Amino acid sequence: MGTLDWRSKLKRKWWIDALWTQYKSRRQERTIRNDDRHYRARATRLGLPFELTEQTLRESLRARYSARGFRAHAAVAPHVLYATPLDEWERHNIPPALRSIGRLTPYYLREHGFDDRAPDWISRRASLDKNLREYVRETHRRDPIDVFVAYLSGYHVTADTIKAIGALGIPTCAYWWDDRLYFRGYVRGGRYTGAHDLAAAYDLNLTNASTSIVKYLVEGGLAMFWPEGANPDHFRPLPERPFMYDVSFIGQRYGRRAAFIRGLRQRGLRVQTFGPGWDEGPITATEMVEVYASSRVNLGISGIGYSMREMCLKGRDFEVPMCGAVYVTGDQPDLSRVYQKGKEIFGYHDVDDCAQIIRRLLSDSDECERVRAAARVRCVKDHTWERRFREAFDILGVMNGARSIDNE
Repeated sequence: MGTLDWRSKLKRKWWIDALWTQYKSRRQERTIRNDDRHYRARATRLGLPFELTEQTLRESLRARYSARGFRAHAAVAPHVLYATPLDEWERHNIPPALRSIGRLTPYYLREHGFDDRAPDWISRRASLDKNLREYVRETHRRDPIDVFVAYLSGYHVTADTIKAIGALGIPTCAYWWDDRLYFRGYVRGGRYTGAHDLAAAYDLNLTNASTSIVKYLVEGGLAMFWPEGANPDHFRPLPERPFMYDVSFIGQRYGRRAAFIRGLRQRGLRVQTFGPGWDEGPITATEMVEVYASSRVNLGISGIGYSMREMCLKGRDFEVPMCGAVYVTGDQPDLSRVYQKGKEIFGYHDVDDCAQIIRRLLSDSDECERVRAAARVRCVKDHTWERRFREAFDILGVMNGARSIDNE
């Protein structure tokens, strides 16, 4: 019997699963809190802010470009090279947004023969560095690249590769989702798997956690708050239909999620779950939209990893409201930066608070209708992936300002 077999069997015993979850959550919470204290203390000693103003960010980027001997080229339709393994969630979101802004040249790792999920990945990943540099150099020679966008971490490439791309006179940026917990990540093959080793190499780091910005600044990089978004053409309201579920949750079963769902059910709420690990199993991106439309209330769980105390924004925070659906998720500071809580979205503090909010919404169909309409309007206006990239490209200086994002 393999290691994974006996571990998975042990975790099916509820008391072992509970002990394991408690151990993991405390360990991850300690990592997050220690990192936050460490980087805030270092920033204070170095005289660095915890977050940059837009003007300071623009000036700092111009100084980086100048040190490399070039100025960013602002284009109406910039040529974007996007490098990523291309996970499933990206297909309906990132490439369509980049194509709507300009000309997209994709570099999908697996299409170039690089499988970052392969058992021998660490031993052969150096060939990716060489191939990516050559591909970017040749593409740039034939058709100048205005900006390099990546969803690549230290697990994939070295800082030298990103610097070599930047040395061609190409502004570079990367986005990060798990940097509250995995800013460093694990050491694999002598380097960190997270953002740490690449923070200073990318011209601009895009993070969905405002408290992570200081980490990039301390490590010599630049960063801005850049939450997830949603594609309004895919995540959209569907024609009216009877509701099939009072409450639904879509997401993988791990950590404290099962206990939280169980707590809601014990309080008399009927919660339907979808995703890996649940009895109903995973569903497609198209089926997700159907579930959102068929649910009176959609539940979000904002916990990071195994923790419910430490939270960050999630993709569902934008996909569900973009569908014009009622959404209740964990309350945390960044939520109020992107929504009007109580009017467009609802934030809970614990399982009792969550149950109370859901019961009230289930009993007030008029309020739910108002929230559905307000959520869709807000998301289409402010939370599309196209807008996210326009904002980032504007800061980077590669987006022609003739078409203002504030007037779209």
